[in-house]
Amino acid sequence: MKTKHNPLHLVLKGKWYDMIANGSKKEEYREIKPYWARRLAAMRALRSAYDYQLNVKVIDTKNVEVIQTEQFYHEEAHVLDNYYDTVVFQRGYTAKKMAFKIEDIIIGKGDPKLGAPNGDCFIIKLGEEVKNENS
Repeated sequence: MKTKHNPLHLVLKGKWYDMIANGSKKEEYREIKPYWARRLAAMRALRSAYDYQLNVKVIDTKNVEVIQTEQFYHEEAHVLDNYYDTVVFQRGYTAKKMAFKIEDIIIGKGDPKLGAPNGDCFIIKLGEEVKNENS
C-alpha cells in the first residue's frame, strides 16, 4: 500500500487564493467533469461507484467518464479516499504557495459567492494550514 502523503496541486486565481489565505474561504470547488472525476473520485469509483451520488463509468483508472450525477441520498456524498491528504494552492503561475490538510472531498452544492459552479460540484473541504519550513 502506498505511503500516505499525496498532495493535490491546484492553481488558483488571485481572488480565490487570497480568500483562502485570509480564512474567508474554507473550501475549494471543481466542476463534475471527467478530468476532475479522474483526479478526485476515480479510486473510490473503482470500488463502489453506486454508493455515491457521482455515477461514473470506469473504463480504467485513467479513463473515467461521468455519466450523470444523481441524488441517491439527501446528504452530501463523500468521495475522499485517503489518497490525497493535503492540497497545495498556487497563486496563479507565481511561486506563491500554501498548503492545507484535506478534511473531506464531497459532492454537493457550493457557495457561488465563493466560486462554486452552478449545481453539484466537488467540494474540497480544508482543514488546518500545513506550514512548510521553505515557505
